[in-house]
Amino acid sequence: MAGGGTGEGGAAASDRAWVLWLEGGGCGGCTMSVLGATSPSLEDMLAGGMTRTRIELVHSSLSLDAGARFVATLERARAGELDPFVLVVEGSVFDEDLAGEGLFSSLGERDGSPVTIADWVRDLAPMAAAAVAIGTCATWGGIPAARGGVTGAMGVGEFLGPGFRSKAGLPLVNVPGCAPSGDAFIEALSYVVLHLEGLVPLDLDEMGRPRWLYSASTPLVSMRLPNGSVRAHIDVTADCPVPSKGWINRLGGCGSMGGACNGCTRPDFPDATLPLVSVET
Repeated sequence: MAGGGTGEGGAAASDRAWVLWLEGGGCGGCTMSVLGATSPSLEDMLAGGMTRTRIELVHSSLSLDAGARFVATLERARAGELDPFVLVVEGSVFDEDLAGEGLFSSLGERDGSPVTIADWVRDLAPMAAAAVAIGTCATWGGIPAARGGVTGAMGVGEFLGPGFRSKAGLPLVNVPGCAPSGDAFIEALSYVVLHLEGLVPLDLDEMGRPRWLYSASTPLVSMRLPNGSVRAHIDVTADCPVPSKGWINRLGGCGSMGGACNGCTRPDFPDATLPLVSVET
């Protein structure tokens, strides 16, 4: 897999690539969404039917390796021994400076001290051929970053800074949603790999989102009231692939089924959007 990014320092050619998936501050819903993807599915990608490169998934909840053996794989990536790899981050990154003498999150130890998720993201992101944030927690901070939180939760982009570029010269790829469509994420991840192979362009918008997935806007409307009526139209929209692609097997999803779009793909979710769609009592 060639490092077909927009800058220098692309990953070395290889017939195999690793996807290292870290879980930060979140509920695990993004993983569940990806496990439910059908068209394309996670199995389709791992079986080699979508890219020339064989994908090896290293996931903190799904991998057979656990404990020290799992952490050893991350350390190999940190040392440059897993090349190329794509870093996927699910969940927000906590500000560990606010944790006092404790920690908000950690994974494994190094030299006898816990390694925080923030440390792993900081160490691995520049080594990755591409870095992908899945879900609104990882992209913008999401619910862990809502008003009143004490962890300083933030999105990966805020944590890494606006000038971040991967080893292949790519900016952070954002796939927001709470949770995002699993189908859409597998599609986006496959396009990242195909781009690194030099086969397709990777068209990202000004927010780092795959443009073809987040080009349609959906109005935020209130949930149906008990009498069956719907509150007045609210002139606020959210960009989301679910209304056009569905949720599972191209069916269902939020506003497509008569429910409310709560704006979960927006950077100002949930503080600014949930009050707009709440049901009046």
